[in-house]
Amino acid sequence: MEVEHVEIVEQEEEVTQTPASQPVPEILRPYKNPNLKLVKHAGSSDLKRTSPIVHPELIIEKHADTIFSLAHAKDLNQPRSITWAETQNNTQLYHALTVGPYDGKRPTVKTRKTYLALQHITEERGWNDNEETICSHREIAKTLALSWSGYGKRKQDGKTKGTIKELHDELFRARFAPFILKVSGKDKEGNLISYTDTFTLLDTLKILEVKDRKKEERFERINLFRFHKWVRNRIKDNKTRPTHFETVRAIKGEIASLLYARLDIILADNDHYERTTKGVFEDLRIESERYKYPSNRKTELKKAIKELQGKPISNGILHLALEKTKDGRDWKLVARKTPFKKKTRHVQSRPQALPALGPEQTITPEETNRLIKEIEDALGAHESEHRFFFRAALATYPYHGVIDRVLSEWKADGGNEKEDRLKYFKAILHRTAHFEGYPWVEGCPDICKYRPND
Repeated sequence: MEVEHVEIVEQEEEVTQTPASQPVPEILRPYKNPNLKLVKHAGSSDLKRTSPIVHPELIIEKHADTIFSLAHAKDLNQPRSITWAETQNNTQLYHALTVGPYDGKRPTVKTRKTYLALQHITEERGWNDNEETICSHREIAKTLALSWSGYGKRKQDGKTKGTIKELHDELFRARFAPFILKVSGKDKEGNLISYTDTFTLLDTLKILEVKDRKKEERFERINLFRFHKWVRNRIKDNKTRPTHFETVRAIKGEIASLLYARLDIILADNDHYERTTKGVFEDLRIESERYKYPSNRKTELKKAIKELQGKPISNGILHLALEKTKDGRDWKLVARKTPFKKKTRHVQSRPQALPALGPEQTITPEETNRLIKEIEDALGAHESEHRFFFRAALATYPYHGVIDRVLSEWKADGGNEKEDRLKYFKAILHRTAHFEGYPWVEGCPDICKYRPND
């Protein structure tokens, strides 16, 4: 599939620097989606992450497990098609989405992470009158929790690659890899109707490179990007799906990334899911001679489970296990979800007694030990040193993903490099607890900086 190459135009006059101290005025854009903002800015301002959730376009995210491939898949240079059916206005519609390669590769799990990072930046910073957003390469890397090496050399995939080149590859793939969506069905009179739409994830990508920087200039590369009109229109109409970006960016394994995307969709409407390892690999379209053997599939899924165990999805917490099938010829993946507690509109400033956990919610000794071990490994401190706080936190926030989510964010933000690890861990836990509608385990003052609207 050939893709037309579009030249990137540098716009030095349109893109200027904004001092970090200058506030960025913003107003809500009058669209259905409350997550979108209109900002009048001439340059980049500091990003402040306010939510771990992003809201990407629905169709792409709903089929992310098959749209985005492993980076080392053998068929990356070939188009991939996905088909599904759905009912709209009492009409059965059939969809066929084809994803093509750009520069010899289809979009991969790395492309998806970059795409979600751009979505996050758009929601946090907003877009201008032309629905464009400005950011730097360094900000994208920070959003993805990538270590920065600039043009320097870093070993990756057996090659030397700097952060700038790595981001370039994924941004260009998001800009040029073609998507073809064909929808067909029958109208009320029984006539066959169909239409075809073509798009890319981005329809604008402009990069200004400042090679001779002054000391006060903060960025060496500035990007101006815009999602494709088809994507923007669906986002504006709130045809989106909430995705836990904090978890997605923290996942290292590619198979774990694809599996997480699939389980997030399946468990959105279910609390339980089982599938043989052979079926899992077929669903994810992972083809390799070595995965014909159950033992190899089991080994790979054990690695994925280790990364995903206890992680939050869009509406709950993942609990995963591998069990032997009845015939003994294969293993099966067993996935369960513990739904999040519904948020309350108001959080009292003083600590209050929480209702007793029911039998199905009681935290098991195994789960307690797992969380304690993860906290110990993260903080580098033995549990006995902070026994009262750890036990109180586990008793207060056991099964609603708070602890797992905090650990994930703590690791992604380089918590082990902080001078006071425990203090930083408590700060993230305090903010996350209020975000989920819980009181702080140690009690809050009347005005708490971590509580929304205070």
